[in-house]
Amino acid sequence: KGEILSPNLWFDEVYDFENGYAKVEKDSKWNYINTEGKLVSNKWYRSSPYFKSYNECFVGINKDIVCAKTDLKDYKVKRTIVGYQCSNGIDTFKSKYEPIKIFGIRYILCLNNNQVILYDRVANNYINIGLVRKIEFDDNFVYDKENDKVYLVYENQIVEVTEYYKKYLKDNKIVNINKGIGNILTREEFALLNMKQIDELIEKERKKNDEIKEKKEKEKQQQELIEKKKEYESQQQQIKDTQLILLKQLSDLLKELRSNSEKLGEIKRIKFEDIFVEVDEHKEINPVIIEALSYIDLSYLTYKNVKVSGIDFRGTNIDISKSIFDPQTVYKKDLSNCNFEGIHISLFVNFDGVDIRGAKFSVDNDIKTADFIPNFTNAIYDDNTTYNGISVKELIQNKKKK
Repeated sequence: KGEILSPNLWFDEVYDFENGYAKVEKDSKWNYINTEGKLVSNKWYRSSPYFKSYNECFVGINKDIVCAKTDLKDYKVKRTIVGYQCSNGIDTFKSKYEPIKIFGIRYILCLNNNQVILYDRVANNYINIGLVRKIEFDDNFVYDKENDKVYLVYENQIVEVTEYYKKYLKDNKIVNINKGIGNILTREEFALLNMKQIDELIEKERKKNDEIKEKKEKEKQQQELIEKKKEYESQQQQIKDTQLILLKQLSDLLKELRSNSEKLGEIKRIKFEDIFVEVDEHKEINPVIIEALSYIDLSYLTYKNVKVSGIDFRGTNIDISKSIFDPQTVYKKDLSNCNFEGIHISLFVNFDGVDIRGAKFSVDNDIKTADFIPNFTNAIYDDNTTYNGISVKELIQNKKKK
């Protein structure tokens, strides 16, 4: 237009403008200016720098990516050790990344190397918008070219408006959304049209996006359930296959036993009198069969005057009750160091005066005992006595508090 753009800024040489920028030389150092005659970088380079224009807002000079168009004219931007401090005498804010554009009072567009980031001053968090070379913005609109999405940033919110603007802008021939944002309408210009209608369309778009997101989440959950079902069925099939193999092996072993029965002789069966042995004035479990207790039916035996301390009863089918395994009638009422994990305990069992130091108890899956805690209050217990993995001392203390 024949106007002097920068009357106070002179160079030794100005080269031709290309894509809105021209290289300038001063005192054997190099920089670039835009069509407004402003330097695009505060840094001068000793040799002619490599220059690339990403879009109307960002340029690359050597390894630096700088903002060629800023919206912080009234602010003093001061770089600190932890980030940037911006102040205009009234409002002050701090940012981790270099601020370049303000949207209203809440959102500030920032630059971090080759990333464009939106800073939310209210929530004090950062939203990664995308790569510099794939971002366009003008007024209150940000276009993410990589994902083909448009965001309207204004007042106290950021809203994705892609579908609406594709339809609206296409009809009005304001801009082709697939080529980036050009002369797009500002928030105020839209208000002059029909802001209520636009807000409704934006809200509709938001709900649509939420529904799509919810649908995708449900589909993901359904797919996970299908995968888990397949995995479960596969495991069940493996179990069946393993069972068949074991049964075949057992069948082969039995055949071998039968074929060699003459050599092996008669197999001795365990009799009632073999389980307990008399020792002085009491009975004890035959030490020969202690390791095989879980393979013997013990449900019909009574343990009156039988010494049981230190025995591991896990896997056996005994029942701690008055008629079968009464703690009051076992030898010296001594259940110390026994392991009864998974063993059923009757509701009417009396543990008064019974020595359960070091003993371990836990309920089985019987509905009658699932929520039942035996009355150990008057038993003899110590720190190593546990019920369902919890110290009996702790259980009794909690019971007393209640």
